[in-house]
Amino acid sequence: LRAKLLVPGEALVAAARTSPEVYDLYLLARQKISERKRTSLESAAQLLDKAIALDPEFAPAHAQRGICSLLLSEDLYGGVAIDQAQAQARTHLDRALLLRPSLAEALAGLGFYHYRLPGGNALAIQYLEQALLINPNLIEASNWLYFAYRGVGQWQRGLAILENMIERDPLNMLGIGNAVWVYIQMGQQDKAYSLLERVWLYMPENHTGGLEAELQFSLGRFADGLPLAEAAVQLNPINETRRVLGMGLNATHQYRRAIEEGNRDYKTLALWHLGRSDEASMLAYEIASDGYSASLLFMLMNANGRSQELVEYLEGCLLYT
Repeated sequence: LRAKLLVPGEALVAAARTSPEVYDLYLLARQKISERKRTSLESAAQLLDKAIALDPEFAPAHAQRGICSLLLSEDLYGGVAIDQAQAQARTHLDRALLLRPSLAEALAGLGFYHYRLPGGNALAIQYLEQALLINPNLIEASNWLYFAYRGVGQWQRGLAILENMIERDPLNMLGIGNAVWVYIQMGQQDKAYSLLERVWLYMPENHTGGLEAELQFSLGRFADGLPLAEAAVQLNPINETRRVLGMGLNATHQYRRAIEEGNRDYKTLALWHLGRSDEASMLAYEIASDGYSASLLFMLMNANGRSQELVEYLEGCLLYT
């Protein structure tokens, strides 16, 4: 019966490579990783560390430990410095692939690692597509592939990946959340609402306040959206929920609150609105230097009459790449 229910061969082979205790730790860690909460991810890291201590040669545990390290980065779900999270992740992912060069979840993790690096999307696509060729059922790999395609400007291809994810796993919150965001950006709020309505129908306890808030903001309904954004941050104070709250606070001119409660992007905008241009520019430089969007830096430099400095910055980036 297990052989018929599981992905053909793969899970049984993985279980056969280690002890039942190690495999149980690995499975529990994967379940906790899927919850995408800081406490759950920290628990998963501990479980995987224990599994690796018991069996240092069990490649899947190293692969998931690498993925967990990236998710615990301070700009995602945890509080680990970005460079530290990346270094730790690369160590475990490299170890997993050294032990099993064709391990799909390790290849997917390496794709996740690269798409978060400046200029890493093309390599990320290569690793993620390779992982999905080996195991098409890796939903997380599909999710990261969407981000990588979005990073190279192929929005429609990325959206098609999300829609395929949702078709195969109708209540997958990673796919639904990202698809809702894309639909909002494309002005298709009706599709965004339909996806959220699906979650409300089957998973009434699921917390979608951040998504609902962003949908309300996109329709200009800030009074309706702000309480939802505030509740989302209270429930899960991660970068994404703070981004949405920062958006609402800036739009309603609550700049001091945005500095305290928003994410780096909206803290930058709030500082600029309050006339603290130097602080805003320093933060925009920091965001761009970490490999994220340089759009805030462009806006601030031009607004402050420092366009030539911006040109020099861009020329330096081109020289570096």
